[in-house]
Amino acid sequence: MAEMLKIKKSVICFLLIICFKWSLLSQGKFNIGIGGKLEIFDFSLKQGEVSASPMYGITFHTDVKVKPKIMLKSGFELNNVTVNFNHNVSASTSQIAIPILLSYQVYKNNSWLVFVEGGPYFNHFIDNINSENGDYYYLGYSYKLQSSNVDQDKFYLNYGFRLGFSIKKLLENKTNLNFAIQYVKSIKNTNSLFYEYRMPQEENGVTSHTFTRNTFDLIQNGIQMGIYYGFGFKKKLENK
Repeated sequence: MAEMLKIKKSVICFLLIICFKWSLLSQGKFNIGIGGKLEIFDFSLKQGEVSASPMYGITFHTDVKVKPKIMLKSGFELNNVTVNFNHNVSASTSQIAIPILLSYQVYKNNSWLVFVEGGPYFNHFIDNINSENGDYYYLGYSYKLQSSNVDQDKFYLNYGFRLGFSIKKLLENKTNLNFAIQYVKSIKNTNSLFYEYRMPQEENGVTSHTFTRNTFDLIQNGIQMGIYYGFGFKKKLENK
């Protein structure tokens, strides 16, 4: 388990280094910033008897201007979602996500810029949930709650794509305010929560139990919005 944790941390650090390498190697303008995101609609928030709250998170981003109208965007996101099962049982889970987007400027008016953008993203479920109340009865039932990564012995990197637009407002001192709306779609997903509960039933003086198992797949298929504050820089080249 300790070895797997080291591997996960190494992969995360490697991806972060790649993201910020764009900024260090770029000869043009680049930005770094921080902000937040919120899922405003998702087709997958209701799965049978199980539902989830909209995903939200904090983002650290960087974007690099590689051509007059073209930018590469990436960053690091820490997202959270709460899944609600039967009998008031819920679980709050976290994911890390790293998008890699190509952004094209389609409009400019003084300090306002509009972009269309899209590209892949990668994410991983970082919580390890394993709760079993087999000896504890509440309202006559017992339950077991697990995340899919409890039994995984490998590091699974999930992926999908994002497509949308963003608006940038240039402010003073090379700062800027960004607003984005994106459609997010999972392509590969191994992140799930399993909820199994046992209900007693009595018939003719004999008590038996029924077992029910619910699965909630932590896929994304919806629209999210984000806003972040950026700090602009420009790398200067020295003539030698």
